[in-house]
Amino acid sequence: MVEIDGKEVKVQVWDTAGQERFRAVTSAYYRGAVGALVVYDISRRTTFENVKRWLDELNTHCDTIVARMLVWNKCDLENIRLVSVADGKKPCRRRRIIFHREICFGFYFYQCVQGI
Repeated sequence: MVEIDGKEVKVQVWDTAGQERFRAVTSAYYRGAVGALVVYDISRRTTFENVKRWLDELNTHCDTIVARMLVWNKCDLENIRLVSVADGKKPCRRRRIIFHREICFGFYFYQCVQGI
């Protein structure tokens, strides 16, 4: 539970790490969702290349009112970054999705939840 604007909000995090074996059950993850974070690793280009597929799945399985946020992760690996900030923002502009610069569990995760 997270408190936002004086209200308790239940937050469930489903971390599939993009693994194919979870694709059969992903539609269940979206049921009743009011927000979704799609996270990619700035040091692994393939994780960013999968963003389009995850966003397409959100469009297929979620109501249009679901808030979406694209977030880059592994902020400590800036020296081996393979996905630029500009590249990360491109799918957000086209789809009107919130872009967040990084996520680290704790404070930044709380900011992301508040942003959705």
